[in-house]
Amino acid sequence: MFTARVEAALTISRGTALLQTMATPAANGDEFDVTEEIAASEESTLSAGDVAYIPGSPNGELRNDGQEPAVGHLLVIAPGGTLSPGSAAAAT
Repeated sequence: MFTARVEAALTISRGTALLQTMATPAANGDEFDVTEEIAASEESTLSAGDVAYIPGSPNGELRNDGQEPAVGHLLVIAPGGTLSPGSAAAAT
């Protein structure tokens, strides 16, 4: 599990809710009920299968408060030429 706190609003799609929705689609066809809006600077917990969308490049933190190792995947999408080896702060 990860705990995230970001200085911007973010959206989290919960993995368990997404699997449930895929197994039994909503009668109205609205699969977007699986997302949560998280206010800027509010802490949220990410569990296995959860996906967080963080727009822009806000300050914040992602940490593992538990005793077990946690593994995550990070995908950065940026306009061409905006990322360079020295453009991002080192992870701690």
